[in-house]
Amino acid sequence: MTRTATFRGAAVLGAMLLAALMIMTASRAAFTDLASNDGNSWTAGTVSLHDARVGNSASGDETGAALFAPATDIAPGYTETACIDVVYDGSLDATSLLTSVTVVSGNTLAAVLDVDVDRYDGASCGGAAEAANIVTGTLDSPTISETAWAGTGGSSTTKSYSITVSMAGSVADNTLQGQSAAANFEWTATSS
Repeated sequence: MTRTATFRGAAVLGAMLLAALMIMTASRAAFTDLASNDGNSWTAGTVSLHDARVGNSASGDETGAALFAPATDIAPGYTETACIDVVYDGSLDATSLLTSVTVVSGNTLAAVLDVDVDRYDGASCGGAAEAANIVTGTLDSPTISETAWAGTGGSSTTKSYSITVSMAGSVADNTLQGQSAAANFEWTATSS
């Protein structure tokens, strides 16, 4: 190969490298733009259920008055009925129902105290029950068969519950004298 051919080959190769470098440099020098969507945020909805007894204005562990005042000196034939309003006012749609009757003390007396619960639509226990006998049995062993009711998010839905506790007149167990019992009624709301 001659010097001239080598020089031409080097010149061609150099020209190709220069052209490739110019193309790479030109492709990096483009106009650009950016689209941005800022300020996104999220807040969880609420599920809020409470009873409307005095002092119970929010959901959770209420501190208001008990539904049944301490009943003392009860005897066979005793019956007491009380009405309680349960309010759903969360921001999410939810279903609610009475989920438990729990004896917290006095299982001996609780075993002979009958419980019966009916549910009414609205804030009073008057008229025909919307759901009758949703709780039956004794305080220590209740049968709960309530169908859940719907609460609409952003509005208030109230159901009232008539709770009757009684001791049959046929109970003649002298060991029950002086015994006491305490129970909790609990409702649960679940977002849908």
